[in-house]
Amino acid sequence: MATVTPNYSWPVPQSSDYVKDGADAIKDLGDAIDATVFGLGTAGLTLINSTPFSAVSSISLPTDTFTSTYKYYRIIWNPSAFSGSLATSVRFRTSGTDNSTSNYSFTSQRYNIAINTITDTSTIGATSGTLNTAGGAPVSFVMDVISPQVAEKTMLINRGVGDTGDNWTNTIVFTGTTVFDSMSFIASANNFTGTVKVYGYAN
Repeated sequence: MATVTPNYSWPVPQSSDYVKDGADAIKDLGDAIDATVFGLGTAGLTLINSTPFSAVSSISLPTDTFTSTYKYYRIIWNPSAFSGSLATSVRFRTSGTDNSTSNYSFTSQRYNIAINTITDTSTIGATSGTLNTAGGAPVSFVMDVISPQVAEKTMLINRGVGDTGDNWTNTIVFTGTTVFDSMSFIASANNFTGTVKVYGYAN
């Protein structure tokens, strides 16, 4: 007489069962495991794309980077070099076109390690969201984007650090309910070189 496992109730044969029933017992156990594993979601982050860029003033993620598969995204922005001093801003995109309507509201806090000061800025109704103010050092960012593919406000939470030790904390909200499939990174002047990677969070 078969018993079951304590967590998933998979059928497990007992030592007193007939040997001739072994094949059926293995089949029953295999079917139970298959049904359980098939119903489990994939944990962690899944790499969606990795996009290199070189000496450009703006870079856009591929169309359909954001899809209905994921509601939450992790983006790693890693420039290896800047040409001159620049600020970096973002715009969300739909079908290959940046959204430049006045629906971006953002806050930004910069800690300047050289002079040990903190600068706060905020803007309501801008045409893009700012990640960092102008500076002479490359700044890498780790950001989470929330609900770009859903007809609700799209939000971005960001942390950035420059190679001199300065750091930025930002929040960006697109206050409309537009559905987006991508986004762009834009230099205020000059250009940048590096890589941007996008991951999807398991829902």
